[in-house]
Amino acid sequence: MTTKEHRKAIPVGVKLHACLLLLGFSEKEIAAGLHWDHHPALGLREVKDGVMIPAPNDPRYIRPMRQADHRTKTSGTKATSAGSDQHIIAKVKRLNGEKPRKRKGRPMQSRPFKR
Repeated sequence: MTTKEHRKAIPVGVKLHACLLLLGFSEKEIAAGLHWDHHPALGLREVKDGVMIPAPNDPRYIRPMRQADHRTKTSGTKATSAGSDQHIIAKVKRLNGEKPRKRKGRPMQSRPFKR
């Protein structure tokens, strides 16, 4: 009597690791931990009837990124936030009137006059 041998299924973690290696990430980068980026950013997605389009955790719109690259995409560089997700979200809110423009500084107080 022969028994049919079944192969063990490959664990999802092993499959994910193999895919990340094929995408060009190194073992060191994978071990350090990759960040997962929503593209487009959640703050830039359309909301219809209380439902975000595309859905927040739709796997077609989430991608792995190196930590430094993800930070730059989200917040910009140390010098400027121009072109980052946060900058674009704030600009859209200003243009839609959701967020009032801040005044730059206070007006200078006048000096008291001697009498």
